[in-house]
Amino acid sequence: QGPSEAPSPDPELNSLVTKLQGNYTTSDSAGPRDQYDLHIVPIWNDLEQSRWIYVEINRQGESRPMVQHVYQLRHDARGTIEAIQFDLPGSGREYVGAWQSRQPLNSLVPELLIPRFPCSLQVRLVDGEFIGTMQGTGCMLDNSDRNYYQRGFVAGASTISWTENIVRPGTRGNQYLTIEFEKAG
Repeated sequence: QGPSEAPSPDPELNSLVTKLQGNYTTSDSAGPRDQYDLHIVPIWNDLEQSRWIYVEINRQGESRPMVQHVYQLRHDARGTIEAIQFDLPGSGREYVGAWQSRQPLNSLVPELLIPRFPCSLQVRLVDGEFIGTMQGTGCMLDNSDRNYYQRGFVAGASTISWTENIVRPGTRGNQYLTIEFEKAG
């Protein structure tokens, strides 16, 4: 069940995984507090009808990732690519750095993941870039039923622009973060 096995027969999903996978970092022009690393690796390539990726974003110098999710990439009923977000079981701490493994998350199976509905992204190809956006109010941030986040990305030839918008109604504004990543090496 590792990345060396044959991928899904779906050329569009394979193209998306090929474009996304890799190690990315923020440019040197970002301030020292704004240095991040992004790692995206394919997992479980032997599963049919979809592709799976592990995504980890770390602020440099911190031990706990700010983003650590698995996404299932598949076509929905309309034929649109959907990236369904899953949380790792437990605290996820034992999986930090899993992108470095020869067969990342091979000790898990999809049934052990925790689905985050409605946290999926709709992905489309526009002018050679894959663009992923969450629909509606995105993903609940906590158990308050009011706070949520929206996430999105634009994947170019060797860059990924990652956005997070945290909405807390009744407070003074939202938190909005855009991180510009460049493929390392």
